[in-house]
Amino acid sequence: MTWSACGTMRCMPPLLDVSTMWPRMQALTKVFPEAPKENWARSKLSAAKISIAALAAAANVAHHRRSSHRDANCGGTRSLGRSCGRVSMQAVPHGLTTDSRIIPRDILFGNPEYASPSLSPDAQLLAYLKPSDTGVLNVWVRTVGATDDRQVTNDGYRGIRFYTWAEDSETLLYLQDSGGDENFHVWGINAVTAGSVAKDLTPYKGVKAQNLSTNKRYPNTILVGMNKRNPQLFDMYRVDLQTAEATLDTENPGDVLSWHIEDETFTIRGAAASNPVDSSQIIRVRDSSDDEWRELTTFPYGEEGDLVSFSKDAKTCLVKTTIGSDTMELVRMDLATCTKVETIAADARCDVGAVMQNEDTKELLAVSFNYARLERRFFNEAVKADFAFLEEQGPDGAEPLVISRDREDRSWVVGFRRDDGPMQYAIYSREAKTVIPLFVSQPALKGYKLARMECVDIEARDGLNMTGYLTRSRTDVATPMVLLVHGGPWARDVWGFNASAQWLANRGYAVLQVNYRSSTGFGKSFLHAGDRQWGATMQDDLTDAVRWAVSQDVALKDKVCIYGGSYGG
Repeated sequence: MTWSACGTMRCMPPLLDVSTMWPRMQALTKVFPEAPKENWARSKLSAAKISIAALAAAANVAHHRRSSHRDANCGGTRSLGRSCGRVSMQAVPHGLTTDSRIIPRDILFGNPEYASPSLSPDAQLLAYLKPSDTGVLNVWVRTVGATDDRQVTNDGYRGIRFYTWAEDSETLLYLQDSGGDENFHVWGINAVTAGSVAKDLTPYKGVKAQNLSTNKRYPNTILVGMNKRNPQLFDMYRVDLQTAEATLDTENPGDVLSWHIEDETFTIRGAAASNPVDSSQIIRVRDSSDDEWRELTTFPYGEEGDLVSFSKDAKTCLVKTTIGSDTMELVRMDLATCTKVETIAADARCDVGAVMQNEDTKELLAVSFNYARLERRFFNEAVKADFAFLEEQGPDGAEPLVISRDREDRSWVVGFRRDDGPMQYAIYSREAKTVIPLFVSQPALKGYKLARMECVDIEARDGLNMTGYLTRSRTDVATPMVLLVHGGPWARDVWGFNASAQWLANRGYAVLQVNYRSSTGFGKSFLHAGDRQWGATMQDDLTDAVRWAVSQDVALKDKVCIYGGSYGG
């Protein structure tokens, strides 16, 4: 099992206090003369002539009625080849979509009450993140099927964001720094014995630990990257869980950014390096820890890819690559000849995403893609049936996600990702075909009616197709609208619960998010169509998105604003 800074856990955004963002705003056209009752955030506007008048129009649309609108086109996890498609505004049921009450911002933007649930390898315990009595995120544990929840860690300052189980099913490993210095150490604590004290497994001042890996065949050892030898380079060390003794395993030659481990022998057999001269990325492999490295493949600037995993016999490996394709494909490569054997999965619309394998046999089970919604291509009929069952059991239109699996792959922690509610977690028994609810990430949101998110396709003026997401406060008339622009720009918007979109929709605004050119996930042509186009065609995409919304009677022409952070702000 390989685990890094974000691991299987979603990084939590900080609380957004929009009242502090006023100085960052700049109007391009007139400001609506009436002041809103709430301290609205007005973001920095760019070359498009978009008004911020929407921010003052809440009084016109503040009173909402409940609506049961659900967009059938975007419901559920589709099989490969189906997407949300172009949304017809006439097909959307008329009405108001969100709660009549103002949803407090601390409920929308606050830390989750439950996050990152993870089964112990033996499936007997469930760990998760939850705030302590003082409001600091810590790791909690309960016995599966019981309500004996107890706090295991006792961090009182910054909170714990990243953790995993050791293979003994008793020890929790987590990362934490000291006073915010960002030199994260690996800590271990016994989750079974009450009152256990955490032990620093990388107790070196000024040293940062990362790239933590465990292996069930070597339960008393972990592999971890540390800049112990050289502050600028991360070597890989083997650390004994009982004694914390660290032994240098693989030295970084100076250009390696990450490492890849072969599971059968728990040996570092792959390395991803960067060439600063031409910005290329190199994947190197070796046959054993005693053998020399050789180049498996190189991704020149403009190409992308990475090594995914080694086969059980360590003769081939799975690689993600854009070489020879506009979108990223999953291919199999021969480790001896360093040549491509076959293309396993690809989609002309978007890049390949997560790869699901049997951790013992390395059999490929499923591959995901995300154009507008999450789609999966299955290579195992039993796993295909599992996801079909989960779709039936979950909330209407939700996307089932595998968050954690036990060692035998009999029990899964699943999350149901929704657009109109917080993440719902459950334990799924593959043999018994039962789904036992655990908790939701933000229970306070369950008391409010939230808007649905529609998938839309928008054509730019030069014919480029852009996928986006529309969250409306009402569907019977046009309303003020906020164009919510993602940062990066090498990032993307995705379907699912979005606190900013719900906050604005609840106050009476339509919210449009568009994956403009230079967004990631849609192939290298789409990505690099934004090269040297800041303020030019990238900005035209945003303007075209607004014009589309006006033409579809979503937005009022003179009541539109633009808002976002990073590139989006």
